[in-house]
Amino acid sequence: MALYVFAVILNFLVNFLLIIGTNQVIDEHSNLKRTIVAAAFGGIYAGICLRFYALGAWVWRLCVLFLMSKLAFGRAFGKRGLLMLVLHLAVSGIAAGLYTNGLWSVILTVLGGAAMLIVGLMDRRTKIVPVELAYEGKRVQLTALRDTGNTLRDPLTGKPILVIGADAALELTGLTQSQLRQPVDTMTKRFLPGLRLIPYRTIDKPEGMLLGLWIRDSKIGKHRCGTLVAFAPERLSEDGSIQALTGGTV
Repeated sequence: MALYVFAVILNFLVNFLLIIGTNQVIDEHSNLKRTIVAAAFGGIYAGICLRFYALGAWVWRLCVLFLMSKLAFGRAFGKRGLLMLVLHLAVSGIAAGLYTNGLWSVILTVLGGAAMLIVGLMDRRTKIVPVELAYEGKRVQLTALRDTGNTLRDPLTGKPILVIGADAALELTGLTQSQLRQPVDTMTKRFLPGLRLIPYRTIDKPEGMLLGLWIRDSKIGKHRCGTLVAFAPERLSEDGSIQALTGGTV
C-alpha cells in the first residue's frame, strides 16, 4: 500500500511540474485548480499501473497525457498538450537513462529537449499581443508589446501589471498627461475612485510612481480576467503603434 501511495504522490509532483513547465515555456499563466486536478489524475493513473501493468503501455500513456492536457489547459490544450508530450518524452528519457544508460534514453532526451526549445522560441517570436480594456462604459482595443524586460508587479499581491501609454489612459479614464506626470497630486484630488500609486524603478529613474487602476473587465491575448493597469505619462512608442506593454512576467 505504501508503494502505491508513494507512486501516486511522486507522479503527482512530476505531472504538476510538467504542466507548470509547459506554461512557462510558452509564457502562459497556469490555472492552479486545473493543474492540481490534471496532476492528480496522472498520479492516480501511475498508481493503478503498478497493479495493472498492461495499462502502462505507450498507447494508454498517450491517452492519459491527452486527458491530462484537456484537464490542465481546457480549450488551449492543442499546442500546450503537444509541448507537454515533448517534455514528458524528455523526462522519460532521463529516467530511463538512470536505469539502463541505453541509446533510446539519450535519443528521447535530446529530441525532447530540442523540440521543447524550438517550440518555446517559435512561440516567443510572437511579440504583439492584442489587449482589450473596459471601464465605466468605455471599451478600448490596444496593441501591446510582449516585453520580457517588463517585470513590474503589484507590491501588494505580487501579480503582474499591464502598462498602458498616456493616449490609451486618456481614452480609457480621461486622465491627462499632466495628471499622470503628477501621480501623488492626482491621487489627493481623487479624480477617479480606486486610483492607487504603483512604485517602479528603471535604470534612469531609481525611484518613481505611476498611477494605477484595477480594471475588472480586461482581456490580454486570450486571457480574460481582471488586471491591475499602470498608466505611463508618455507614449510607449513614437508612432503610437504600441499602446501597452506586457511581457514574460506580465
